Amino acid sequence: MRAFIGLSVPDHLSLELISVRDRAVAQLASASPRPVIAGNFHITLLFLGEITAARKEDICSAIDQVIAVERGSIPLYLDRACCFPDARSRIFAAEVAPEVALTGLHQRLLKAVSEPQEKLFRPHITLARLSRAFIPAPVMPLKLSFQATELCLYESRMSEWGVRYRALRRWTVPAAD
Repeated sequence: MRAFIGLSVPDHLSLELISVRDRAVAQLASASPRPVIAGNFHITLLFLGEITAARKEDICSAIDQVIAVERGSIPLYLDRACCFPDARSRIFAAEVAPEVALTGLHQRLLKAVSEPQEKLFRPHITLARLSRAFIPAPVMPLKLSFQATELCLYESRMSEWGVRYRALRRWTVPAAD
């Protein structure tokens, strides 16, 4: 199974992001955008790729240990929506400001599941995929904040309607003491 670890997006934020996504899709029409369904909104912390059932169990145990020592909630702030990671890219996303608590959780998960870090951690929520780059790419200022409350091990599955993400297991992110 193809898997990744991520933070879920609360329903109230998904509703706001749908509006942002739909405005962006209208502006990016000539790039043939494919909107991401709200049920797939998430912040990827670690992409795992293909894993076996045994590896899944090891990853769940590692996440159990990370969550057991987590202290405090993770405040997140979305400052803008734009082509990601740069203006020539074919992903339109809401960028997540790299808060210390978020980057710390990312590092602890990397260490716990023994995954090599292959690229720079750039947290974001993908809103649409573009068939081609759109220049000049729109930038939409956002002032959205929320608390991360749920960490998930997701499975990525292809269906006749496109990719769907399914939470295989969920963990509650502890609130501050």
